[in-house]
Amino acid sequence: MKVLPFLLIACLCFSQELLMNTYDKTGYLFFNDKVEMVFTFQVNTQISLKDYIVEHYIPPKISVEYIPLPKQDFLVTSSGKTIGVVMTDVVVPDFVYEKLVELFKSGIQIQVTIDRYPIEVYSDHVVIFEFDREKIKEFLPRFVDYDLSKITKPGKYSLEPPVLDVDWVITSYPGFGGAIIPIYKSEPTSIEWVIDGAHYKDICGTFPVGEHLIGAQINGKLYNFEVSVSNQKSFRTQEIFEIGEQLNENFISLSGLDSDPLMIPGTFTFLQIQPDQIKLVKATVQDSTCPTLDIDVSQKAPGIFEFSTSVKDMTACTVQVFLDGQSLEITKGLLSLSDKDHTIVAIAQDSFENKSYAILQITSNRELSKSGIIVKQQELYINILGFSFISPYIKWWMAKDVSAKVITDGYGYTIETY
Repeated sequence: MKVLPFLLIACLCFSQELLMNTYDKTGYLFFNDKVEMVFTFQVNTQISLKDYIVEHYIPPKISVEYIPLPKQDFLVTSSGKTIGVVMTDVVVPDFVYEKLVELFKSGIQIQVTIDRYPIEVYSDHVVIFEFDREKIKEFLPRFVDYDLSKITKPGKYSLEPPVLDVDWVITSYPGFGGAIIPIYKSEPTSIEWVIDGAHYKDICGTFPVGEHLIGAQINGKLYNFEVSVSNQKSFRTQEIFEIGEQLNENFISLSGLDSDPLMIPGTFTFLQIQPDQIKLVKATVQDSTCPTLDIDVSQKAPGIFEFSTSVKDMTACTVQVFLDGQSLEITKGLLSLSDKDHTIVAIAQDSFENKSYAILQITSNRELSKSGIIVKQQELYINILGFSFISPYIKWWMAKDVSAKVITDGYGYTIETY
């Protein structure tokens, strides 16, 4: 009957907390989250308790021999635990007990927390002896403002703010604005920016065109910057580039295309920033250059010729070969030709329908005088009347009314007398 009226009054009053750590027998009396008293206490048994004080027991003035009543007053929690200066579950110093009685009589609710917290708090560091995330979360924030996510295991954790080692990079784009970017050499931290009197938090500070006074505050230290970004004229153009050409090195690709050189046909956007203007270029990259086409023919034996084609272009090409007006299915290989003149025509076409032509005539029979000499800088394969030999020159003389066919230097010759 005594408890309920008290609880109704206590709920309307300020709360105070009595926190006792059984790990080191240290107690703390908090009022409005501030430590008012620090003391040592005693407990008879290991207690884990979250409760509140509901009664102040005062011994009666009469003495009854057959009823052993306590002779000292004490405080009682809602779960029946007692707090006093002697012969109670929790024994506290006299000055602490007197303060608790004073608060209780004034109608202030007193919360009682008794538990084991293997943590020691010093002015510049804390020591975690056993890692228990819930107990750390419950105990440590009462004493220090610390990022609990940094505590991952038992050990010593410094409370000193880290030495800030940071460089600043200032970028600006005339006509657009700029940014101040911190480059941390130590652990990153939050920054409060003050730009033209406006406060906000962000990883970097941004500013528009114009002159600005910017402050960056980190761990209580203020960095000041004066920046200025000029206005610029801007205009757009459309330009046509040949594939393989290069843009000015000041161009910035907005399409992800490397401009050195332009190797991909299509339409792309480039930005050029100059001191007095910004140029936006819509570039069309095209291929209007014809492929480079060559034909190579050499005679391997009488009537047998080897030919090949080579083509170079910035884009993919197709090649067609015609022999005496008839299309061939190959672009290189061996040809069997009769003893007359032949014409090989090759046509190359790239992806943009640019075409190139190459024409070569093959003469497989040449008339020579009855005597003469052919001299070359290198040795040749020579066949005369079925006799083969290698020589850098050939000299002949033919009797009257005699003819012979000579194969040399990849060509066929007919030697006759007149």
